[in-house]
Amino acid sequence: MERRAFLAGTGAVLLAAPLAAEAQQAGKVYRIGLIGSGTPPPPPTDQGSLLSERLRELGWVYGRDFVVEQRAFGDRIERIPDLAAELIHTGVDIFVVEGATDAALVQRVTHTIPIVTLRAGDIVKAGLAASLARPGGNVTGIQTLQPELAAKQLSLLKEAIPRLSRSGVLFAGTYPAVLREVEAAGKTLGIALQVESIRGGDELERAFSAFQAKRAQAVVVVRSQYLATHMNTLVDLALKHRLPTISDTTALVFHGIAASLGAAYALANRPAEAIPLLRKVAEQAASMKLVSDHLLGAIPLGHVWLSTGRIEDAARLGRQALDLACKHKQRGHEVYALHLLGEVAARRDPSDVGEAVAHYRGALGLAHELGMRPLVAHCHLGLGKVYWRTGIREQAHEHLTTATTMYREMDMRFWLEQAEVEMGGLA
Repeated sequence: MERRAFLAGTGAVLLAAPLAAEAQQAGKVYRIGLIGSGTPPPPPTDQGSLLSERLRELGWVYGRDFVVEQRAFGDRIERIPDLAAELIHTGVDIFVVEGATDAALVQRVTHTIPIVTLRAGDIVKAGLAASLARPGGNVTGIQTLQPELAAKQLSLLKEAIPRLSRSGVLFAGTYPAVLREVEAAGKTLGIALQVESIRGGDELERAFSAFQAKRAQAVVVVRSQYLATHMNTLVDLALKHRLPTISDTTALVFHGIAASLGAAYALANRPAEAIPLLRKVAEQAASMKLVSDHLLGAIPLGHVWLSTGRIEDAARLGRQALDLACKHKQRGHEVYALHLLGEVAARRDPSDVGEAVAHYRGALGLAHELGMRPLVAHCHLGLGKVYWRTGIREQAHEHLTTATTMYREMDMRFWLEQAEVEMGGLA
């Protein structure tokens, strides 16, 4: 079962309890106020529809027993109190929010209307409840191990990067319980922390620039609904600043691992294993509107089509990837898409030399600018092969020599062997 469905289902049980406790009046239609991030109107696959589905399974009929009033705060979490006040005027009987920070902001305008959280940390430490046994206030919901999980993520980063001595921690809002756990873990592990809390999407760039300026070696992202909806931007910034980033966001974990494994199968000339993985990443990410993750699957899939002789399919994916990357200003993925299109043009029969060179050089310039050394080497290799096949030996030798040197410096043995084979052909 997917995490969102599980949370929605469990939240529906919790939601039904306070409504049922009022000894449901005949003909009474309860109004549920759902507040989340994103842009209204919410899509049909959001928490609201999942909650409605689970409540229906519990015997509650939408329109007869309850209706859902939805509001979205977009990039501005500080709008939650105003949205809550607006919903109070519509006569809501109960609020449903994502986490403890959201609940605290709703609580600014009401201490009487019940508030259900779908995924909160320690609501006692957050000051929203007196105790778990007897909360006493108007907040209830699902409590997660978010503080302990964030601390564990820092520990995992230390295992992956033994020399880690400074890590960034990214919040959207305030999570005092999480911060205490992470700070304690940092002291134990000997890791200095740089904490950045953001309120809007435009602050993500500032946060990552601050991490880089203060020499953070990695970043722990404390999951929130807001950051989950901005995962595209977060992934791109992590790549741009070359900062290893860890989070419990499902899409980031699954898509990253599946895309990497699919690309590895593609390099190993095992298309039967690569294609299902890469297709699944691209299709799931597209349905979730995760541009970066979609491109993580689509571009390697283009290389698989290329290796199996499906030139036009590879060209189609390359063009789509380039359009998408340019539209969403995904410059790193723009490099990969241009390189793929260079490979496509070089593999045509006959080769489209002018188009291949143009794409390779476009990718090369942007890769240089972004510091993407492996892609710089790949572009030199591609240009070297194109020039060799067209008899321009001097330029072929120059590019292949550069590629060979770079692969050797980066210890990229798979690609070094390919470059050396091409160099041998020039001898």
